[in-house]
Amino acid sequence: MSSKNVSNSVIHFSKMSRDAEKRKLQLISEYGKNPTLKAKIEKYGTDVIFKDEEYNTPIQQQFDTNFYVKTLLGLSKPYGYKNSKNKYICNYDEREWRLIIHDGINKKTNWEWNFNKDEFDSNRECLNKRIEKCKDGFLTIPEGFQYYAITHIIVNTDKEIRSMIQLIMKSKLLFGENISYEERLILVSKVTSFERIEKDY
Repeated sequence: MSSKNVSNSVIHFSKMSRDAEKRKLQLISEYGKNPTLKAKIEKYGTDVIFKDEEYNTPIQQQFDTNFYVKTLLGLSKPYGYKNSKNKYICNYDEREWRLIIHDGINKKTNWEWNFNKDEFDSNRECLNKRIEKCKDGFLTIPEGFQYYAITHIIVNTDKEIRSMIQLIMKSKLLFGENISYEERLILVSKVTSFERIEKDY
């Protein structure tokens, strides 16, 4: 996807998210002005809204819209950009996996959507450490996943192969789990480099 398409999509989805949040607040405000519902809220608390399907469904729709829109935003990224040194960086080369988790699974892994670039840059290290300490922040793999779903682990140069093997064999956790020695060996067997691929093919 081109950077312009991503930018336009981000603007569109951000507006959808704001509109959903605004509509949710409008609904709650309208419910508060309804004399019958207001009396119930005063007597039983705001839980009456969420227990009554008639009132809860429109609010839940706004929650859902907001979540799914933000999930799409979480998967969006420009194809490339120029960094602070004016060097072109192709994001596709990162070959990353992204895990989208629901808010509420764990307070430490809730999505942070309100950072601007400067705030994100200054908080990046703290946020990464927070995720690293929380098992729910990792992509976990089902048993046997490495047999059929991971076909290659590719690094840039042959020199990087050794460090990748050390990471696989010595890391306490991989994919959030302490996987077996045999499973680690299977992953090691899949490590190669672009440099080696270019030489061989």
